[in-house]
Amino acid sequence: MRVERRGALRDARGPRRLVAELRRAGGRVDTTPSRFLKELAQDDLRWAGAPLPPDEAAREKDAGLARLRSLKAALGGNGE
Repeated sequence: MRVERRGALRDARGPRRLVAELRRAGGRVDTTPSRFLKELAQDDLRWAGAPLPPDEAAREKDAGLARLRSLKAALGGNGE
């Protein structure tokens, strides 16, 4: 009887609950971007998976290397 009630509750929660369960289980859930994002100035956004412009990619790489050097120095590495 308890199993039947749980099944009924799960059905009542609908697909949103199932999406949350998939995420918790490590599954991938494909979603569509919000319409609100399309209304924003595209110059202010960086979409996941989109390549960076070369100058911005170089700045990101330099910043990452600087962070790595500071971590190595803090941990007593030789910085190479």
